[in-house]
Amino acid sequence: MVWVFHGFERFKDFAAAKDIYYANRSNALELDHEAEEESRKADRLKLKAHWYGFSPGASGVLVPGWQSRLIDLDELIWDSNTCKPYLISPEAEETAHLRERHKDWLAKFEAAWLSRHDKDATWRCRAFKRAWDCFTGFLSHRALPTYAEAEDHGFASALDQFYAIRDGRQHFGKQNVVGATNTLLEYRRGFTAALVAIARANHRDNLIDTPSVRAKVARNLGPDGGNNAAAQLHAYDPLIRLLFPEATTRLASDPGVGV
Repeated sequence: MVWVFHGFERFKDFAAAKDIYYANRSNALELDHEAEEESRKADRLKLKAHWYGFSPGASGVLVPGWQSRLIDLDELIWDSNTCKPYLISPEAEETAHLRERHKDWLAKFEAAWLSRHDKDATWRCRAFKRAWDCFTGFLSHRALPTYAEAEDHGFASALDQFYAIRDGRQHFGKQNVVGATNTLLEYRRGFTAALVAIARANHRDNLIDTPSVRAKVARNLGPDGGNNAAAQLHAYDPLIRLLFPEATTRLASDPGVGV
């Protein structure tokens, strides 16, 4: 079933309307007067698509707001998880803009982070602090956790494992990928959804489908897992998408589906 509004501007702040478009990547479809006229001219149904996301402002900083344009039905994308149509993935556009704007820094960061090997803990702490200052600057339009919170949540360790999952090999430590993944899923449960999204996006299903890992994923993403996972730590999702853009679509919909 597809919801089509008539008079979207009038209804968009109603709770029922929010329920519809929040469940559909902040996209909404409308049959307004312009769409009706264009449909008659083309002898084909046209709709007005609306989406809420971030777009570059005058200074280049991303600002939130609604955008819209007239579309043909063939332009719609059907979400494989929700089976609902959408035009724009706001998270994907945001990620693409940020990665293009900061591509040189991101390339240097990843190379430096993955080549640190077993440098001392002081170096790692300082490097993470410098990186976090940059992350919060890049994502100033978002409410990222503080550096102290990121330290407390163990984001640096999670980041190590995200890269290991992506590349299919452990960069740091003496555990193998499955063992280190199990450790993260046991003690940093809030990053489970992100880890699964990165694994699936990089075709590392063999790692996620290992019985021990699969059991922990099911537990952490199950109905009783949320209380122990700091609400799944979704505040980190914009940063994870920035660093692992291939996982953007899964993080933006429901990375737990099909686990």
